[in-house]
Amino acid sequence: MLGGLRSKLERAAVIIVVVLTLLVFYPVYGHDFVSWDDTHNLAANSDMLAPSWERVKWYWTHSYKDLYIPVSYTLWAGVASVARIGGGGGVQLNPAVFHALNSWLHVASAIVVFAILRRLFGSAWAALFGALVFAVHPVQVEPVAWVSGMKDVLSGLLALVAVLAYILFAQGNRLMWHALATAAFVLAMLAKPSAVVVPLVVLVIEVLILRRRWRDALVGPLLWLVLAAPIVVVGMLVQRAESLPFVPPVWGRPVVALDALAFYLLKLVAPLQLAIDYGRSPQWLWSSWQIWVSWLVPVMAAAVVAWLVWRWKFIFIAAGLAVMAVALLPVLGLVPFDFQSYSTTADHYLYFAMLGPAMIVAGVVQRWTKRAVIGGLIIWISILAVRSNLQSWVWHDSQTLFEHTVDANPSSLAGLVNLGKYYADEAERLARTAQAEAAKIALARAVDLYERAVKYWPHDFQARQGLGNLYKMQGRWRDAEIQYRVALGLDSSSSDVHMALGAMLGNQGRIDEAIGEFEKALKLDPRNAAAGKLLGQAEGIKEKQAVPPVR
Repeated sequence: MLGGLRSKLERAAVIIVVVLTLLVFYPVYGHDFVSWDDTHNLAANSDMLAPSWERVKWYWTHSYKDLYIPVSYTLWAGVASVARIGGGGGVQLNPAVFHALNSWLHVASAIVVFAILRRLFGSAWAALFGALVFAVHPVQVEPVAWVSGMKDVLSGLLALVAVLAYILFAQGNRLMWHALATAAFVLAMLAKPSAVVVPLVVLVIEVLILRRRWRDALVGPLLWLVLAAPIVVVGMLVQRAESLPFVPPVWGRPVVALDALAFYLLKLVAPLQLAIDYGRSPQWLWSSWQIWVSWLVPVMAAAVVAWLVWRWKFIFIAAGLAVMAVALLPVLGLVPFDFQSYSTTADHYLYFAMLGPAMIVAGVVQRWTKRAVIGGLIIWISILAVRSNLQSWVWHDSQTLFEHTVDANPSSLAGLVNLGKYYADEAERLARTAQAEAAKIALARAVDLYERAVKYWPHDFQARQGLGNLYKMQGRWRDAEIQYRVALGLDSSSSDVHMALGAMLGNQGRIDEAIGEFEKALKLDPRNAAAGKLLGQAEGIKEKQAVPPVR
């Protein structure tokens, strides 16, 4: 009878997790793709607009956009094959299908977290509260509401399955569970390489929660680390972080990592001003006063936890924080990565790491099943759920996303440049439909955003190039030329900038200079047909000018 009651409690808990998670994230079903990676991953990716096994196989043998994530692209291709719709512009993908995929994968992750916590703490109530925090915390909105965030959700789900299966293996010593755990771990790494940390997460759980001997606990994770080695090597080869304007010295990277941990701890407690770009790059940190104090936050937190463990044996708090820190290791800046040009920190990096806070909450409920504690958690989770629901509307489309980003972080390079591009495209659309005044206003808005981007980020190539293009649209030739030449000073290998500068010089009658720019563009990219055509036209004009007039 008791077993039947327990089963009913567990089913009820799972239903609560599923229903609340779907209610929180229901707005995403009406969202569009955004230009923040969704364009090249799906919406304008010819491999997804016309998926085939041949193109899927290509992703298993090649990296794309500095990432090797073949399992994610395989799933995307499968979904794209049933999400194709016709339209005036040809074949398109229905974003609702991909948003539904993300939300249901997240629901599955929350259920697996419930199962993990149920196994670790033995209480359905403790597991329920921990799973709800994992499911509805606002930092989870980014990977769930962002179509391209599916790689984080899918990899996180597979990593959680690996953890659960390994716990079952450790508790029952059945090889079937170890085989499932290993398969899920390998697939998680191929969905996103950051899953290489799963063995370390398992090790923390084995030693601190399951209390296995080190000798027994080390065997499985060490074997997994051998499997992870090729993924680590591939990741280092395809994501060299060559575009970073500043790479801190090796001795300074632990400071960057501690600053990131401090930021994440604060966001867990007060998830406010969430954005895709926090501007917390190593370059920013090195010039900020926060470098002297932020590292103290995780150090002091570790000291407090050590005292709690020594005084009251609150080992679950130490285990939860250790799981979170270990899960974040690949993205703390100890090894440089591309996104650090914007920020070391990002919400979607926390997806799998949220297992740690869920463990802490479950441990609190198990230790203190009192009305005050339960009531406080219910209120807190309700606030988190409402906050997440509101945050999910931010991802409705590109405009709402980047407007919010600039509001949350006025100096955001990603927000300013992408919102500026949105208004520039809008200006062109309005101009084509003979709405001249509205087009002029949109163009002015785009220029203002790019000028702010250049002010905050004077050494950013894309900001300079974009501002040059906008000045050219406004007929501000001298200003455009300055921006193009500064951009070429930052990166002289851009065929497009040489071509744009040449076209503008040609419009001003500076034919020799224009020819020089077109020649440089073709030297850098011999397949640049537009540059070749413009060069031929410019040379034709020069020949006509050289012919003396007939008297």
